[in-house]
Amino acid sequence: MLSLNYKWILSLVLLASATLSYGQQALQPIYIQVEEINSTDLIKYYLGQTLTYSTKEYPDTWRKSKIVNIIPEDNLIVLQDNYLRPEEIHSLQRNNKGVLIFGHALSKFAAGWLVFGAYASIADQGYKMSWTEVVIGVVAAFIGKGMRKLFGKKKYPMDKFYRVRIMDIRFPQPKFETP
Repeated sequence: MLSLNYKWILSLVLLASATLSYGQQALQPIYIQVEEINSTDLIKYYLGQTLTYSTKEYPDTWRKSKIVNIIPEDNLIVLQDNYLRPEEIHSLQRNNKGVLIFGHALSKFAAGWLVFGAYASIADQGYKMSWTEVVIGVVAAFIGKGMRKLFGKKKYPMDKFYRVRIMDIRFPQPKFETP
């Protein structure tokens, strides 16, 4: 009976710690918000996340850096290698995880299809891999690679459809102390 109580307490402590560690990003009062104009869709970047961006000075050069600090008073984003203001950002880029996962799965299927077909052709003298089986594997590999290349990353151009803002949702400190 006593060991059962310890198991319940241990499971509650583990559940609470997992919940608190998962929700830490939601508790950060300062973050970068990317919003689509005339839409309620938001993308949020917190401290420690990686930002892939291009600046207005070099719009064709993509840079990738981790967010170290956000200073809303100066409207400044401090990155690992430099700093920038939200109005200096030309475009942001994010990975389309669903397409990347499906493309990798399709490429792995193609590799398995071709490897096992070739192995069966070598190991079994009565079996020979047909051209249609080879075409299936090659087409699946090209489709997987093409999906990752064409649809794997999404670009968010600023000033046209999106805008970047620094959000500060901290409560102000009181000006007086109560006794």
